[in-house]
Amino acid sequence: MTRLLVFCLVCSAVLSAGVWYCSQCGHSNPDYEKQCNYCGKPK
Repeated sequence: MTRLLVFCLVCSAVLSAGVWYCSQCGHSNPDYEKQCNYCGKPK
């Protein structure tokens, strides 16, 4: 069970490389964006 959880965390980290998620609205944004494309909150 623990191994599966670690595997999932590693996979999600690899898949989301180059992307950050806004802490306010949860929208995903490319790494080069300094603020959220959806709500405008700074990174």
